[in-house]
Amino acid sequence: TGSIAYLADGENGLQIIDVGSPTTPKLIRNYNTAGSAWNVYVKDNIAYIASGAGGLQMLNVRNPAQPKPLGNFAAASETVGVCIVNNIACIIDHEEGLQIVDISNPKEPVLLGAYKTVGSPRNICVTGNIALIAEHSNGMEIIDISDPANPKMLGNYDTPGETQQICVVGARAYLADRSGGLQIIDIKN
Repeated sequence: TGSIAYLADGENGLQIIDVGSPTTPKLIRNYNTAGSAWNVYVKDNIAYIASGAGGLQMLNVRNPAQPKPLGNFAAASETVGVCIVNNIACIIDHEEGLQIVDISNPKEPVLLGAYKTVGSPRNICVTGNIALIAEHSNGMEIIDISDPANPKMLGNYDTPGETQQICVVGARAYLADRSGGLQIIDIKN
């Protein structure tokens, strides 16, 4: 956000870096997470960290040099992905799949609904009421989350490789598909 980068750095936790001068980035702070930091999403001065066995950790990063814990949501196994939409965290649990969590009060997150994915989920991207889940050897699952208590599968797209990451720009999903390379999928329908 701005000139600050937040990096999920596995066993090294969350790295907070000043990138105001891109040729000479400076470490502001390293924050040790409860588990391995797999992914981070920053919104409104809150860092939401998918921290493996540590679940979803929420930190106030208004002052990047002194992040303050706000709350935690314990996962069933390992939280490996996170995407925030309004006051909802869509998190990926490595074994249980999609979990939809109300984070309007970060001190007391509440599970609203869940969807057991077919494979070994890696990450998530949400556009509107649609969650796109990177499903490793099962490609991409497309889930309707308009009713958080009852998420429903709309479809899937099988890729030639192992989908690790998804990013949506406009009506296209960009999938990092390991041995399948970059896959670009039209998702407007």
